[in-house]
Amino acid sequence: MEREFDGHVQLTQLGADGDPEFPARIRTGTGVIAGFTRETTEQFVKWINMVRAAFGSGWSAEWDGDTVVMTLHSVDWEQGSEPDEVVRHNADGNGRFWFGGRMFMWDTPDGV
Repeated sequence: MEREFDGHVQLTQLGADGDPEFPARIRTGTGVIAGFTRETTEQFVKWINMVRAAFGSGWSAEWDGDTVVMTLHSVDWEQGSEPDEVVRHNADGNGRFWFGGRMFMWDTPDGV
């Protein structure tokens, strides 16, 4: 059964002590999808890039105007080569940027 509600999500990458919680509108059903405000999305973009810098692979993110451009680089990616995947995220009619599905597996500290 699909539900939508306010709560918090956590993307487990760095371990329990290093992973922030992000306030989100949460959709469940076939997994957890997190909808962030612009302010939270800006924090999420910074965090994603910090994780990528720490591991040298994974998703990176940048702003292109009002669009978040997510780029996936595999472990064997070489500078100058094409990324594995590029996904663009635009805000919905309520100003939320939605992330989830196969891109990110969210934990929900709220007990969802």
